[in-house]
Amino acid sequence: PYLVDHFINKFNAKTGKKIISVSPNVMSTLMSHDFPGNIRELENIIEHGFVLCRGSIIKREHLPPELIRSEKDSEVSKDILSTPVTESIDEQNQIIVTLRNCGGVISNAAEELGIHRTTLWRKIKRYNINISDI
Repeated sequence: PYLVDHFINKFNAKTGKKIISVSPNVMSTLMSHDFPGNIRELENIIEHGFVLCRGSIIKREHLPPELIRSEKDSEVSKDILSTPVTESIDEQNQIIVTLRNCGGVISNAAEELGIHRTTLWRKIKRYNINISDI
């Protein structure tokens, strides 16, 4: 929350806007995001919100589409974690087969599976799949 406020203040000064905060829904999304790009990614997300926001609060519709997709992928991952073991084994096998079909190229496999590349990386790590063996 402190960094979000920092970037809001920074972009208010830079753009002359008077955005006061992000919605609770946006804050929840930001808090649950992994931020593989670290602080620069958060800064870019807030800046993206500034460009689209016409009011005083950055809302979900002002967020980058990839962040929304990533959040949906996380929800799918959470659902998978709560499924029976046999379904997890099926998912693991599906990932392995798809990776083989895509020559081990993560971005192609993620697209074919209909998930974000980062989500696929997490699943590969969770299932201890060695890409060099594929």
